[in-house]
Amino acid sequence: MTFFVNWNADGVIVKFEGTLTFDLIMKVNDFLTGNSQFDSILYQVWDFRKVTTVAITKEDAMPLAALAKSASRWTKKYWLLSW
Repeated sequence: MTFFVNWNADGVIVKFEGTLTFDLIMKVNDFLTGNSQFDSILYQVWDFRKVTTVAITKEDAMPLAALAKSASRWTKKYWLLSW
């Protein structure tokens, strides 16, 4: 349950390793939105390629989907990418 953050000029890249949990995603989201650079970014890339286990329930996924949807409505030029 580890994450790494790399801020770029126009965006941020977040890399995850190990077990992915709802709490970790919320922790990362709070970390990013609490940073002063967040207001000026154009994109986020969330890299899940080194995740070994996903421990997120359907009930956990619903608020995450709502957060992503509201972010895309708030800023039309904003992109959230994941792989």
